[in-house]
Amino acid sequence: MFVAYCSALDLCTCGETYEEAQRNFADAFEVFWSECKEHGTLLQVAASLGWRVKLKNQVYLISPPHYVGTQQVVLEELTHS
Repeated sequence: MFVAYCSALDLCTCGETYEEAQRNFADAFEVFWSECKEHGTLLQVAASLGWRVKLKNQVYLISPPHYVGTQQVVLEELTHS
């Protein structure tokens, strides 16, 4: 199983192959974007996810939060009997 996750949008999906996960993520993003546009909530959603929202020359500019990094942690080693 492959997991596609975008921390900046808190959007996640998966697929049995890398390509399927990519396609599923593209679909999930399209739904996310469409719903925000339909409900007029893109700026509010972006701000709630830590994006910076500025109004400059009557245009809203949104910048994603700064990416810090990732770390893998082994929670438990599993053995197969």
